Amino acid sequence: WSGGYAALRFHPQILRKTPNFSLVNLDTSDTVFQLERVVNGSPGCVLVPSCGPPGGLCPCTGEFDGVLAAGNYRLTSEVSADLERAESIYLNLSVSAGVAVEINVQPRFDDNWIMARPQVPVQVAILGSASVDVLDVDVTTLAFGPDGAAPALDLTHPIIYWLALRDVNDDGETDLVATFLYGDTGLPLGESEACLTGEIGGTPFEACDSVVVFTLGCGLGVELTLLLPALIWLSRRRSRRA
Repeated sequence: WSGGYAALRFHPQILRKTPNFSLVNLDTSDTVFQLERVVNGSPGCVLVPSCGPPGGLCPCTGEFDGVLAAGNYRLTSEVSADLERAESIYLNLSVSAGVAVEINVQPRFDDNWIMARPQVPVQVAILGSASVDVLDVDVTTLAFGPDGAAPALDLTHPIIYWLALRDVNDDGETDLVATFLYGDTGLPLGESEACLTGEIGGTPFEACDSVVVFTLGCGLGVELTLLLPALIWLSRRRSRRA
């Protein structure tokens, strides 16, 4: 795992044959997550009192969804068809600190408008900073939206890559702008957040930004997206006068 975020999901069939699971921080010996089956014949499970860090714990469905500190962990389970013959197996895991990356979806629009038309381009700027050098981004790993869209413009091409490097927020740091097609992203109408994943300096990252996914209705062409800046400007000017 990288970035400290962890999600464990256990299939119901596994839960029926597994007395318990535990996730222990090997550096501190703290138990982060523990699932213990009920042994009196009734279905379900019980929560061990010492467990339950902030971030989410759902022992009766065998789920952990939360943030782990960087370090080394061991996931142990006792797998058995019945509770009398259990065999312990374990998996060692390493969690790295990850990289804090910020993005700006549709940097030309303050409200991050995305028109829900398949061929509409969606620009995503990876913001450079004192701790993030966008030149270290592996452009072949970038994926945007629920469907993991790849950039529509090939950032491995030297000219396209050079044009994608610019300062979109005027902070003096170089940013990297990747362009995707809405139809490849899987973002539904009304979606309020969109995320980009990739690798920077060999370390995976995930960064999200708020968005407004909308449509202008049937029969209106993609070319109307050219009117969006003017419409937004007029709307704000009218609001200021009011």
